[in-house]
Order: sequence, then C-alpha cells, then structure tokens
Amino acid sequence: MIVPAILLSGSAVLRGQTRDENWKRCGGNDPDRAIEACSALIQSGQDTGINLAAVFYDRALAYAHKGDYDLAIQDL
Repeated sequence: MIVPAILLSGSAVLRGQTRDENWKRCGGNDPDRAIEACSALIQSGQDTGINLAAVFYDRALAYAHKGDYDLAIQDL
C-alpha cells in the first residue's frame, strides 16, 4: 500500500501532522489512521532500532484489526 505523504525537510509526514502526532496515531485505536501514521514514520527514515521495531509492530496490529493478516505478518 502506498500512503500519500509530502516531504518536509527531508522527512515524510502526513499532511498537516507533526512527527509527534504521527507517533500518537501510529499507536492509536483507529486502524486506518494508525497505518497511515506508522507508514509515514517508516518512510521518514528517522527511526532505527527499537523505535522502528515499535512502529512496524503497531502497524502490524492495525493491519490485523482490519483483517489484513498477510500485511500484518509482513510487518512482524
């Protein structure tokens, strides 16, 4: 899935969303918003290690909540 994003200062963020807002939404209860926010964080390339793993995990949970198990497994 390709997530619409804009480039600001070399990082991908959702239109009108700060990095902190994307972090909140990535772990939120709305699967669609979580997937968009997590994908923006991944595309930004700013996170590594445990933080990047947490973003992939949260996106996997969002995919699983939507029933997109193949995508969830890819992120895990």
